[in-house]
Amino acid sequence: MSVLSRHVLRRLLARLALFLAIFLGVLVGGQLAVFIGRGAPPTALGTLAVFMLLMALPMALPMALGSAVLATFGEMRRDGELQALAAGGIDPLRAVLRAWPVVAGGVLLSALMWHWVMPNAMWGIRDHSARVFQAMVATKVSDMQPIWSDGTTSAWAADEEGGSLTDLFVVQWDVDSHTTVFSPRAAWELAGGGMRFTLDDVQVAHRRRLGEMAVGGAPSWSGVVDPAGGMAGRRNPADREPDTVSTRRAFSILAQERALGRHRGNDCSRYNNARLTLHLRFFMPVGMLCLCIFAAGVAMAFGAAESLLAITVVVAAAALSAYPAIGYVKTGASRSQMDPGLLLWLPGLAMAAAGWWMLRHPEAAREALAAPVHQLRLRLWQPLVELSGWRRGPG
Repeated sequence: MSVLSRHVLRRLLARLALFLAIFLGVLVGGQLAVFIGRGAPPTALGTLAVFMLLMALPMALPMALGSAVLATFGEMRRDGELQALAAGGIDPLRAVLRAWPVVAGGVLLSALMWHWVMPNAMWGIRDHSARVFQAMVATKVSDMQPIWSDGTTSAWAADEEGGSLTDLFVVQWDVDSHTTVFSPRAAWELAGGGMRFTLDDVQVAHRRRLGEMAVGGAPSWSGVVDPAGGMAGRRNPADREPDTVSTRRAFSILAQERALGRHRGNDCSRYNNARLTLHLRFFMPVGMLCLCIFAAGVAMAFGAAESLLAITVVVAAAALSAYPAIGYVKTGASRSQMDPGLLLWLPGLAMAAAGWWMLRHPEAAREALAAPVHQLRLRLWQPLVELSGWRRGPG
């Protein structure tokens, strides 16, 4: 291995480790904070945190590797190393190509994680979310807090033991009515879609705003509550969501739903989710390669002169390469949709093409993009810097 290769790889790996730790901390810490904010005891989040870390790795790796590529070659350009290579008759592009072992390894690792690690991590998160909810219920009952509250419904219990609750009150209200449900004994268990609550000797009082009152009762009542807002998965493996199964199984689900005619009409959610899952698993490794090419192009064209802004652009490009397709599918999953691959592959390839152009023609790219970068700095970046109170030092 040449001296140039060792120098490039050493700097690249050091920055990759730093950025990966930062992005993993942000992603995992944010998710854990949501559960803790809902009242989950931190001691019950150990296993869930492991699955969150495994799920965050495939998402953090593209942002970390793209930022590392940008920082490495941006600093080399700032420090005059690339100019020194050019003066010695060595094309600076050769220095960029020395990063190929790390980039190729990242692409292979990304493929491995998206096809094998991510499905199991998603399944583990949804499975353990319900278990965490059990611990959260016990903690809230002992602290005399509502075990469930979503703005229109609140539930309280006097005591908790194992999977049983005593003296459970459930209150539901809206602008026109108020309903109170009481059960002296209630139990819960893990079920499809979340937690199944079973109430015995149910008494119900319903009061309307105009003063009308109705009282009733039932020997028992059962219902399912999703404790994690869509994170609690189905318990039956045959009913698992497409993003929690193997790639082969996802292809089978896609073919099965299409054979049943569920790719059209208003019952397309399982088909749309399976198609999105497959696109993501095959695109994300390729998308990371496209992002690295784009980051290297930005570094060659602009160096470290706009390092913070450039890293922000690279991270935004990583997010925008996937989240529009995910948002498009999830907001209307039940309806017939266009192929979300168009929102993944076309922007990804365009990003790679732009990065390659900046790599091959950095001077032309700098001249062509000088005005847009200046406007972006004035309208977006500079106000954020001033708002934070940070100022550039002398020189």
